[in-house]
This record gives sequence, structure tokens and C-alpha cells, in this order.
Amino acid sequence: MVIMLLNAGVPMIVPSIIVMVIALVPIILLEALCYYLTLETTIWNSIKSSLIANIFSTFIGIPLTWMFLVLVKFLTDKGEIYRLDSKPPLLKFLILLWESPWISIGKRNSLRWMIYASGLILIIPFFLASWVSEYWIISYFLADNSLTTINKAVRNANLFSYFLLAIYGLWLLMKEQRRLWKALSKKSNKLWQKPSYRITF
Repeated sequence: MVIMLLNAGVPMIVPSIIVMVIALVPIILLEALCYYLTLETTIWNSIKSSLIANIFSTFIGIPLTWMFLVLVKFLTDKGEIYRLDSKPPLLKFLILLWESPWISIGKRNSLRWMIYASGLILIIPFFLASWVSEYWIISYFLADNSLTTINKAVRNANLFSYFLLAIYGLWLLMKEQRRLWKALSKKSNKLWQKPSYRITF
């Protein structure tokens, strides 16, 4: 059953939503502080608006964006299982960019690396989805401010939040990359290690 699921691929909405749910409370408070400092509102209205906006973007805006990306991927899919180990760096990046919504690459021993890398790539469309979806919520609850000011505040708040998420994702990716390098180095040493012979009389 597990092998069949791996062959079907990894829908990146699952790890993405898990991370965002874990980080939801700090992000709500962080963005509420941004709204309180940049918009004409009370701290309570900032927290309430940030809470509703982030719940909406996390469970509606981001999943809809992911579904659109998956649709584009499968409409342009040729049914191939791509392997990254023999590809040049630029082609690796382009394949990973296209594969990021739903990983179906055949190199299983670097699956965690691909999940972390795809998560970093998806930060860009998810940021745009959060910016757009949260803008409508914030503009409704904090209507005393101009739409231009609200748009700028929502953009800056999400830039800060996703910047922190990107740092965390980059740390995970670098940690996994070091693990893969160590495993490859250990394997190479075993291949090049000469057997020792003991001669007895």
C-alpha cells in the first residue's frame, strides 16, 4: 500500500498545510501586529482580522491555488517518471519547479530533499494566494483605511511571514542536503576501500 502511494506521488498540499497549521498562531499574531502598527485600528480588531484572514487563506485560498497548479501539471504531463541524478542543474530546477505541486519523481532516496525543495518553490504562489485572499478580508474588517494602504499592509505582513517560513524551509533543505552528502561520501569510501589480506604460513 505504501509503495503504491509513493508511485502515485506526493501531493505537496499535505506537508504545506501541516507546516502552516503549526505556524498559524504565531503568524496570526505577527501579522496582527503589522496591521496594528501600519493601519488605523485597535489591537483587538487587528487580531480578529488577522485570525479570519489567515484561516481563510490557509484552508481556502492556498488549497485552491494548489489545485490550479496540479491541474496545470497534469494537463501538461506526458506520463514520465523523472530522475534527477543524471540531469544538469538548470534542468533539475525546471523539473522540480514543474513537479512541485505533486512530486512524482522516481528518485526515492532523495524524497525528503524534493519535498523540502518543492516546499520552498511553492512559497511563491502560496504567498501570492495569501496576499490576494487576505486582502479582501482585511479590507472588509478594517474599512476605515484606504484600499491602497490596506493592500500595502497585507503585502508586507505576508512578506514577513513567508520570509520566516522560507528560512525554516531552507534550513531543512540544507540539513537534508548534508545528510545526502554524508551518505554519498560513505558509499564512495566503501567502493574505493581496498580489501586487506593476511598471509599466514
